[in-house]
Amino acid sequence: MTNVHPIVSRSPRGSGLGKNISLRLRPDERELVDQLAQQEERSVANMARTLVLEALRARNVTLPTVPEVGE
Repeated sequence: MTNVHPIVSRSPRGSGLGKNISLRLRPDERELVDQLAQQEERSVANMARTLVLEALRARNVTLPTVPEVGE
C-alpha cells in the first residue's frame, strides 16, 4: 500500500507574478538547501523562498499583506 499525498500549493495566490532574484551559493550551501527541500518535499526554489521569509521574520521585519487575486 502506498501513501498518496494530495498536491498542495505552498505559494500564496498570485506569488507566481513576483520577480526573480539570482543567488550564488557554494556547493556545500546548495547541498544543504537541496537536503532541506527534499526533507520538506518542496522544490529548491520554494525552499529558498521559505528560508528568506524565515530570516526576515527572525529580524522582526513585517511583511506587507498581499491581497488575494481578484480582490
